[in-house]
Amino acid sequence: MNKFAVKTFVLLGLMFCATGALSAKTAKVSVTTTVDEINQHGNTYLTIKPSVFSAKGFSISDIVTVTIGAKKIDMPICRSYSDVNSGEYLLRLTDESICLAINMGNFAQNVGAELDMQVTITMKQQYGYLTQYHQRILKSTENRSDYASDEVFANFREVTVGNILSGRLYRSSSPIEQNARAPYASKLAQAAGIITVLNIADSEESAVALVKTNPYYASLVQNGAVKFEEMAVSYTDETFNAKLKEVLTFMAEHDGSYLIHGKNGQNRTGTVVALLEALCGATVSEITTDYMTSYENYYGIKKDSTQYKEMTKTIEAMFQTLNGGKKVQEKGAQKVVEKYLLQTVGLTQSQIDAIKAKLTK
Repeated sequence: MNKFAVKTFVLLGLMFCATGALSAKTAKVSVTTTVDEINQHGNTYLTIKPSVFSAKGFSISDIVTVTIGAKKIDMPICRSYSDVNSGEYLLRLTDESICLAINMGNFAQNVGAELDMQVTITMKQQYGYLTQYHQRILKSTENRSDYASDEVFANFREVTVGNILSGRLYRSSSPIEQNARAPYASKLAQAAGIITVLNIADSEESAVALVKTNPYYASLVQNGAVKFEEMAVSYTDETFNAKLKEVLTFMAEHDGSYLIHGKNGQNRTGTVVALLEALCGATVSEITTDYMTSYENYYGIKKDSTQYKEMTKTIEAMFQTLNGGKKVQEKGAQKVVEKYLLQTVGLTQSQIDAIKAKLTK
């Protein structure tokens, strides 16, 4: 652990209130209640009791869809207003109450909430906010000396799980972001012989100034070897599938070796890499281990910690959501992901086969 990493003291009972095993929850969990109280800040308290709400299968870090009046709003379940960014929605769950709120905003005014109005809460993505929730109580630094190697500092690594061959796929933090890690990520990417980059954090327009500061990256852009797509963090976001299709279509049409990066190389990168790993035959455990390496790298989380064990549920939950709420067996992710890419993302079978061939043959 680097010297600035912090240990979590969040109790398991607070994090996952009466939820039981992961497989007991599905994306179809839903509950209907009413507005019981609206305070002077616009925080909208619900009639349902926290114990009943939790017993239905909801817990801290789930993402839910709240239907109130004519509004449908996706938001995470959190404990504190500061668990989301200023201006963002949240469902605040405590031992005493449940309320709908906006951090530094007026929920009731924004949505037109009134007393006794009906509210329906539906599960959208179980544990979908888990990594973001934990990141708010974790610390990393911008000092190279606090990390064991350039690779750990830049969160740069080769991906070889499942049937993926060496030298085909890499992941990292951004090589062009204006921070201390970027020069290390860029140097490592160049040394690895990266010839195609999937930048899933920046639009082409927003990256113009950043690219100009990096001759290596700029040369790849000039050669048409960089795909820019500013993807959502959550795979249940409405725009995620459309942008994922663009990214993977580009991959199918270009040769590697490939680098996939976002800002830090954790959430978006972790999701896209997990899908590719599953497509290439990796087990759920292998995918989870690679996903969690980013949190070991950035925050020094230890594998035997409670926090590590809770965060590993992110990948299992993702595959379960993609599988219609049904638990995915250790070796079952490939079939689930291929169906998802065909039927939901909209790739063709020939595109999927091309991606697999580029990574495994």
